[in-house]
Amino acid sequence: MLWRLRWAALFTVPIIIFVMIIGRSWPDALPFLHDPAFGVKGLPWMDLGAWVLATPVQFWTGSVFYIHAWRRLRGSCSLGMDFLVVTGTTVAYVYSAIDVSIAIATEGIHDSAQFFETSAALIMFVVLGKYLESSAKRRTSNAIASLLELQPSSAVRLDPIRPEAGADAAAASAGPAAVGGDAAADAAAVRNSTLSAEARAEGLFSAVSHPRHAANEVPLDQVAPGDLV
Repeated sequence: MLWRLRWAALFTVPIIIFVMIIGRSWPDALPFLHDPAFGVKGLPWMDLGAWVLATPVQFWTGSVFYIHAWRRLRGSCSLGMDFLVVTGTTVAYVYSAIDVSIAIATEGIHDSAQFFETSAALIMFVVLGKYLESSAKRRTSNAIASLLELQPSSAVRLDPIRPEAGADAAAASAGPAAVGGDAAADAAAVRNSTLSAEARAEGLFSAVSHPRHAANEVPLDQVAPGDLV
């Protein structure tokens, strides 16, 4: 969509500047804009330039609106924003082309009032809106993805102490000093004591506030509703 916006602006901005601002508001600033183009009476340079610049915007940059409007009309017989854009800009373009043609045919007797800048400007601003919309959606998706990356991969869960292992689990919850035995039991006690300290520091449930539970770090997919974490 960005490249469509760039091409639309490339052709539309000169029309706005030379036709809407200078040609109509300050006609004496560039008087040659009102002179006949190539000696053709009824076709001033201003109208010719607007016609030439508005044509690619209408049928090339705006082709996406024609395609979407036709697909919606053919598929579901519904009229959306694309149909409104196509209708409004096409009417302005066709009316301007007919009006300028009449002025040429009458050799300037009929004073043309073309609106090529209207159709081009409408398409450019609608494309700009679609680009801003897509950019906002992309930034929102990136923000959601960043938030999902911040989700922890594990949680500290308080598991009830099994009766058959009551002495060992209670000693492990109390800390390394209360644990004896082999090196594996000592390592488990240190780990559980550390997890319990982290839980207390974060203001969560801990083995101290729940003496019949032991703190264990488990993956998130193993945490069920109702677990103490």
